[in-house]
Amino acid sequence: MFPQAALSMLSLAPPVMAGTVTHSCGLPAEVTGAYSGLVYAFVLLGNLLATPLIQRLGPLRLRFVCLARGALGLAVFAEAWIVGLLSGTVLIGLCDRPLTPASSQAIAHQAGSPVFVFIVSVRQTSVPLGGVLAGLLVPLLLARFDWNGTCVILAGGSTLAARAFAATSPLVRTERATGACSIRST
Repeated sequence: MFPQAALSMLSLAPPVMAGTVTHSCGLPAEVTGAYSGLVYAFVLLGNLLATPLIQRLGPLRLRFVCLARGALGLAVFAEAWIVGLLSGTVLIGLCDRPLTPASSQAIAHQAGSPVFVFIVSVRQTSVPLGGVLAGLLVPLLLARFDWNGTCVILAGGSTLAARAFAATSPLVRTERATGACSIRST
């Protein structure tokens, strides 16, 4: 749940601070919608990459790798020039979607158990929780720091938390990947 909530927060932070970002970068307010469109275009591509990445890294490790790379995307976004804004947006989008199939595979062994529905329900709250976190944290951080600093703080905090969770979780440390995906023609 944590990686999805944190990455959801990271991906929703730019829209929460859109007015500040566009004003600071001298961009028209109309470009704020382009962020969502671009993120979700790369979310689609990220979906296509999920299976080989899960097979290569394992579902738990992939979730933390995606979170760390998504945090890097927000840090790049903070560069405040058009290439940084676009590159960060692309990276956030690519890292967002592999989390869903990875988390589904990670909990699949619980299928049929009495707690499976509860586990899935809790997991499904992670994206809205990320929205709540973005809505609460971003304005508080913007009150103390500029938007660039806010991005870096959110990215750094998410990266540190991801590393701490991954390092202290025996499941992540002992996970075995199923092997690299090979696509063969028949």
